[in-house]
Amino acid sequence: MKYFLLVVLLNGFLSLNAQIIIKQTQPFSMEVQSLAILDNGKKVLAGSYDTKLYLIDAATGQISKEITGHKGFVLAATFCKEKNIVASAGSDQKIIIWDATTLEKKLEIPAHTDRINSLAFSPDGLKLVSASDDKTIIVWDLMTGGEIFKITDHSAPVTTVAISNDGAFIASGGWDKLIMLHSATTGNLIATYKGHRSTVNSVDFSDKGSMMVSGSDDNSIIVWKTDTVQPIAKFEYFSQPVTNVCFFPGDKYIFCTDGSGMLKVYNLSTKSMLEQKDIHNGSVKAMTMYLESGIMVTAGADKIVKIWNINEYLYFDCLKDKLLKISDLNRPKGEFETSEQYERRLKDYDRQKDVLVKECIRETEAIRKSEQEAMENQILSTYKYVFFPIQNIGTYNADTQEYPITYNGQGAVIKIGLDDAKSLKENLAKAKVKAIQRVVNGNSEVFNTELIHPVSGKSFPFGRQITASEDKLLGKFLQRAQ
Repeated sequence: MKYFLLVVLLNGFLSLNAQIIIKQTQPFSMEVQSLAILDNGKKVLAGSYDTKLYLIDAATGQISKEITGHKGFVLAATFCKEKNIVASAGSDQKIIIWDATTLEKKLEIPAHTDRINSLAFSPDGLKLVSASDDKTIIVWDLMTGGEIFKITDHSAPVTTVAISNDGAFIASGGWDKLIMLHSATTGNLIATYKGHRSTVNSVDFSDKGSMMVSGSDDNSIIVWKTDTVQPIAKFEYFSQPVTNVCFFPGDKYIFCTDGSGMLKVYNLSTKSMLEQKDIHNGSVKAMTMYLESGIMVTAGADKIVKIWNINEYLYFDCLKDKLLKISDLNRPKGEFETSEQYERRLKDYDRQKDVLVKECIRETEAIRKSEQEAMENQILSTYKYVFFPIQNIGTYNADTQEYPITYNGQGAVIKIGLDDAKSLKENLAKAKVKAIQRVVNGNSEVFNTELIHPVSGKSFPFGRQITASEDKLLGKFLQRAQ
C-alpha cells in the first residue's frame, strides 16, 4: 500500500517523494566516469572511458553533441558558473578548459605526469585545482594556464579534491588513506585527518566550510570538523566501497553512493540514515547536483546516466510541520470506513499535500531570494574606485604602440598612440591608474584597470575587463557611481 502511518510518513517522506527519476540515457558504449551540470540544469556533460565528452539534454535524456579533445579516459569534469567554463581531465594527463555554451576549447594545459582524477574550481573561477596519480595537487591560474603552486604532501596517488565555498581551503584524499586540508592561498598544510582504513575516494566541504565528509574503500564515510582532526560522525552501513559523498545545501543531509549501486542519505543532525535506494545496476561512478533546478545526476557501471528530481529535500523541514495539520487524513483504513471513503480521504490528503508543497516552495524561494539579496548587497558594499600612481615606465615601442608601466607593484602594457605616449612621459608624475576594487569570499580583487592620461584625460583600458552584462553587481555599482 502506498500510504503509511504518520510516523512512517515523517521518517520516510523523502523515500516516497524525493528521488523521482526524470530521465535516463540509453547505455553508453563505455562507462561514464565524470559529470557536470550546465545551463541552469538544462544540460549535462558526461565524460567517458571512450575519451569523449557527451552533451546530454536533461529534458529528454538524449545526446545532443559529442566532444573530442582528450586522448584517454575522461575521469574528471567540473563546471564554473562564474566564468561559464568547463574543465575536463583524465588519463592523458592534460586539462582542457571549454566554453560552456559552445563547448569550444579555450585552453589546454599539460598538467601532470600521471592520470588526473579530480578537478575543482575556485569560487571566483580564476583558479583550478587538480589531483593526480602522480601524488601531487596543483593549483592553476586560468588566466595564463600557468602553475601557481604544487602540493606534494600525499605519499600516494591523490583521488579526490575539493575547494571550500569561501575559496580558503583545499581538501584532498587518496591511496594513503588520509584526508588533508591545505591553504588555497599558499598551499601550506593545515591538518591531516586519519581514520579511514583504505583509499579515500571522495571528499566534500559543507556549505559553510566548517565540516568535511569523506568516503572510502573501507565501506564507510566520516564527517570531520575542519578546525580539529577529530571526527563528528562515522557511518559504516555500506556493503561496498563508498564512491561519492556530497553535502546537501544547508548541511543537514549527506548524500553517499557505493559500489553496489546504492544511494544513501544521512541526517547529520540526528546521525541517522534518512533513506536508501538502489539507483544503478552496479557501482555508482559519478554524482553531482544542481540545487537551483532541484536535480541530481548519477552515472553507473551499467553505463547509464540518470537525472533525478530531489526538490523536496529542500522543503522537508517546512513540509513535516505543515503535514501534521492534515495527518488525520492519512491514517490507516478504519474498521467502519468503506473502501470508497478511504480512497476519497487519501485523495483529499494528496490534494492538500500538493497545496502545502507549493506553499513551502514559495516560502523557501522567498527566503533564498532574501539571502541572495543580502549576500549581493554585502558584496556590492565593497565595490569602490581606487587610484594608483605610476611607479615606473619602460621603453615605448613605436611599432606596436605598446608602453610598459609599473603601478601598485604590478607590471602592465598599455596600448597607446605615439603623441599620447610622448605627453604621458612628459607628465608622468600626474598620471594615474584607475580601477574598481571589490571583496569576494574574503579576497580583495582589482579589475577594469585603465590608465587616465594626465593631459588629454583619455582612458586606456588594460588587464582584466568585466562588463556590466557579465556582472550585475557591477552594473548596480556603476549606476550608483554616476
